[in-house]
This record gives sequence, structure tokens and C-alpha cells, in this order.
Amino acid sequence: MYPAYHEEWHGADSDPYETCYSTSRSFILGVLEDLDARWLAKQPIPSFYEIERSLGGREHRIELMNTLRYSFLDGQFDADFWAAILQDAPAEAHGITREFSDRDIYLP
Repeated sequence: MYPAYHEEWHGADSDPYETCYSTSRSFILGVLEDLDARWLAKQPIPSFYEIERSLGGREHRIELMNTLRYSFLDGQFDADFWAAILQDAPAEAHGITREFSDRDIYLP
């Protein structure tokens, strides 16, 4: 997935891996910029299902879960924000705020 919080290409003018990401830059930045703007403006944070519907439906569920997990692992937002997101979410989305462990690393 696109590393939205880690955009350093070490001398390259643009991202040399842009075509490799399973979740695109535009998707991740679209979701995170909208949520960040709401959070900073102290507006109500939408639930997972509300965000999913705004993106066009369930076909974006995995991308959305991965985007939110990435944001959580980077320490973005506070506990109230994450509680709001997960107040109405599918069971599989509740792992978004799970603590990172060695089991999360997969090396084929």
C-alpha cells in the first residue's frame, strides 16, 4: 500500500514504486485527508460503514481496513477517533486497533 506517512524517495523526483501498490495513493490520501480534516475541525467522525458507503460500497472494504490499520499503527488520531470508526463496523475491522506483534509479520 502507498506509504502516505512516509513519502521520502531519497533523491528520486517521484515514487519509483507507484505501480506496485495494492492500495493506490489517491485512495489512501482521499480517505486519510477527509478523516483528518473532520478530526481537526472537531466534526463527528463517521463509522466504518459510513466511510465504506461513501467510497461506493463493500468492494473497498479491504483497502479501507488496510488504510485505517496503517494510520493506527503510525499513531495517527486518538482513542475517541478509533472508537467512533469502530462503533459500527464489520467484525473483521475490529483488528484495525489491535496491537502490532511478531505474528503480523509474514515472510514467504
